[in-house]
Amino acid sequence: MTEPIDVTGEVISPEHDNITPLFMRHMAAYGFFRRYVADRKVLEIGFGEGYGTYYLSEVAREITGVDVILALVEHAREKYVRSNLYFLKGDAVSLPFPDGSFEVVISSQALEHVKDYMHFIRESARVLKPGGTAIFATPNRKMMIDGVNPYHYKEFSAQELDRALGRVFPNVMVWGLMGSERYMKLKAEEQRFAKKILAIDFFRLRRFVPRRFIRPLYRLAFDAVNSRTEGIMGDAAGITVDDFSFVNQNPERALDIIGVCRK
Repeated sequence: MTEPIDVTGEVISPEHDNITPLFMRHMAAYGFFRRYVADRKVLEIGFGEGYGTYYLSEVAREITGVDVILALVEHAREKYVRSNLYFLKGDAVSLPFPDGSFEVVISSQALEHVKDYMHFIRESARVLKPGGTAIFATPNRKMMIDGVNPYHYKEFSAQELDRALGRVFPNVMVWGLMGSERYMKLKAEEQRFAKKILAIDFFRLRRFVPRRFIRPLYRLAFDAVNSRTEGIMGDAAGITVDDFSFVNQNPERALDIIGVCRK
């Protein structure tokens, strides 16, 4: 079995311990994407560990995943193999493809990691065929502990995502990924425990410390929160993709927001 990989502090793997609820939340989003990628030529930008790209390759005519980190590309190429599946090194703000190369472009939990997020969105539109579909899934800022994640440059509300995507695409609809009652109970416990950890930084000094120093501490806290949730809440290991649903009206209270755009 290929070893779990996380070279950034933000990459999760099916083999990682204590991440079942988060992993299933991500897989639920990929289930949402499947309706759009079936029988299409697809690009995924920022594929992370590669499990989602592989899952979509079951229905896509062809799918290419690009990520800026070579170690992730090499890992995915070794672990996930299909004749219609490709992994390449590439930067979201300078994609190595001609204009109009793909029928669908997707990005899951990547937009918030790019400093020049508007350039990312414009590049996605550039490589998309006329009439093609671009899909951006990102955490909902209003459901997060604000300003905590040192890997995120920009966190969006539903309104902010709609506005950013609307600057590039003529047709945008923002969906929301909602959690079941038992998932939201877990999420509330996670946030309570996370806030106890953050209380150590009473003066919010993390705002003034370079990201490279905060990131290892954030990862330790992330692991501690997930481990505690799995340990004290018996439902954590039982969370499945069926604990999530999607709404296309009033997504402001959604866990994740998903912008579906037509070029």
